[in-house]
Amino acid sequence: NKSDFKAFPKGEEDQIKSDITTKLLKGAMDDAEGVYKISEQFEDGAAVGEGWLEPYVNYTDDLINGTFKLKKGNPFAIYPDPASKEYDLSDASFLIKFSPDLTKDQLYELFPKKKSEIDKIQNGKLDFDSMKMDAKGGIVPEVVSDTKDAYTLGDKNGVDSIYMKQPTYDLTEYYYKYFVTKYYIINKQTGEVKQAKDSADADDYVEKTMQDQKNIIAKQKMSEWMNANADTVAAGGMHTLETHQRMIEEEVNNITLEPSVVIVDRLEPEYRICSLIGSGTILSDGLCWSYPKWKGFPFNRFIVYVTTIPIANKELMVQGIVRQLKSLQIELNKARTQELRHLNETANSGWLEEEDSWVDEKKMEKFGASPGVHAIFKKTVKNIPERLIPSPLSTGHNRISSDATQDIKEVSGINTDLLALAEGGQSSGRAIALRQKQGLIMVQKIFDNLSRSQKLLGRFILSVLGELYTVETALKVVGETFINQNFQEPIMTQDPQTGQPVPQIDPISGGIAFQVNAKRVNETFTEILEDSGLGKYDVSIGEGINTETTK
Repeated sequence: NKSDFKAFPKGEEDQIKSDITTKLLKGAMDDAEGVYKISEQFEDGAAVGEGWLEPYVNYTDDLINGTFKLKKGNPFAIYPDPASKEYDLSDASFLIKFSPDLTKDQLYELFPKKKSEIDKIQNGKLDFDSMKMDAKGGIVPEVVSDTKDAYTLGDKNGVDSIYMKQPTYDLTEYYYKYFVTKYYIINKQTGEVKQAKDSADADDYVEKTMQDQKNIIAKQKMSEWMNANADTVAAGGMHTLETHQRMIEEEVNNITLEPSVVIVDRLEPEYRICSLIGSGTILSDGLCWSYPKWKGFPFNRFIVYVTTIPIANKELMVQGIVRQLKSLQIELNKARTQELRHLNETANSGWLEEEDSWVDEKKMEKFGASPGVHAIFKKTVKNIPERLIPSPLSTGHNRISSDATQDIKEVSGINTDLLALAEGGQSSGRAIALRQKQGLIMVQKIFDNLSRSQKLLGRFILSVLGELYTVETALKVVGETFINQNFQEPIMTQDPQTGQPVPQIDPISGGIAFQVNAKRVNETFTEILEDSGLGKYDVSIGEGINTETTK
């Protein structure tokens, strides 16, 4: 059954955040027709072993907040790092996406700021034979052909027609990890972590923090001296005050303090993409659009069966449902073909007759096996000709067909229990449900992987919610009713007699007057859209029942 994303709270205080997140996730998936895209991804996985989805944000209709979209990827054109063993590709060093035969207009759409560079490309096809290495080890493409627009008259069938033969381009997108050293400043007292731009910025921050500490100590010492020497300060005037202040500052500056912050440097990966046209034209090389909000490759993969154990035939490490049924289907097809041939050959088995029994022998030889034939035999024949009874169908071939059909059901896991066909449909509904549940054991791994892929996709959408919504648009998705139910608070007023705050009474209804706490609404939605730790500390992404409206 189809399912929707559902955000589950990690604490009781996170219930409202999880409800809001669920509605925003559903809104994003509705925009992308996500339920149908996931179904297409599942079909690809069942057929060839892998199904890919590529999430992106489309800014065509909204330049500020884009629309979330999902593009189905070609399993034969996406190549992850073969050394990767993790399902979510977290240990992969690179991922390659190959898009052949793109037109120039399609390149303009993908790289609108690179139009002049695209126009200068002479050979846009990927040709390994034409690539050479320069002195520095770089790739130098060799011009093989001119790809200027060419017009051809007529076609191979001789039909007069005019069409334009456009040049096409091969686009290779190389997603890779680029490790850089990042510096973090940690406050040992509060535990607050702040990221510095570089090493110099981190050192400056620590130096400034230590100077602030010394200034606080100097200020305290100066205050204590002034309280103890009020008369001396009054008699000596500003000169005495300034002199002692300089002495205290010099004394404090010579003190060696333990810094309240420490610098921690870590080697972390940045996720980047290099776009290559043909064999050597690099159009762009920079950070992935989803980084650093999503620290991973911007792809969602579904695998039916996968093994990380290295085997000789690498193709067998990833399999779909179809691969294991190919031999069984071939066996079934052969058995059915032989059975049909046997039927055709024995359906008209001939006649049992005496010699020279027919009036027209040649006619009977030609049409004797035809339906509705008018057979005339001679009066002198002692025994009337009889049609031979056809031999019955081969039970052996029929048995092979039946066994092959049953084998397909058992190997695929789509058995009679799962299809609720056991016992001729005489069982109760509860018994059928239990059999279906038991029958799912055979294919449980497939749906576990599908569920895992969906959760990863949900976490990806959660990380980029700030790209899809503002607080105002998110409020429209959630709805006014939800806001009123969860963010209304009593309007407080001051009791004229006691001076204590008391709820204000609505003059119309006579009950307590309520109003939406706009500040709390804004803070909650801002945190959901901008907090990178939302999916780590506040909510977890799971699956819920698929409905047209989230309740």
